[in-house]
Amino acid sequence: MRNSLLTMRALLLLLTLSLPAAADERAALYGIWGTPKQCAGEMLKEGGTVPAQPFEIRPGWLRHGQLWCRLIWFPVEKRENGIFTGARALCGEDALRGYRLGFALADDALKIRWTFRVVNGPLRRCPIS
Repeated sequence: MRNSLLTMRALLLLLTLSLPAAADERAALYGIWGTPKQCAGEMLKEGGTVPAQPFEIRPGWLRHGQLWCRLIWFPVEKRENGIFTGARALCGEDALRGYRLGFALADDALKIRWTFRVVNGPLRRCPIS
């Protein structure tokens, strides 16, 4: 029993010490990402009235147009050319829906993979205007 408590304490200490590093690596994802059309705010359809919206990613949330999601991040995995991480997303206003998202950042291009087999990307960081 005593050994398992020591092991548990050591594991908690290791996890606690690794969290700030993971948060620093995840900061590369924060910002506004989109296709050239989304970044420019062009209309979805020619002659339409609905502009294409980029993704805005922050430490605790993601926004795409009028869709807001609270993010609960998973650990970051470093890769040769970037990083991969995931998040649990709670999206919506009146009725929350839960999704799992995968974020793959490689060569300054971001792909967001949703649980319902949709992939957004490759997205580039939008220039600040």
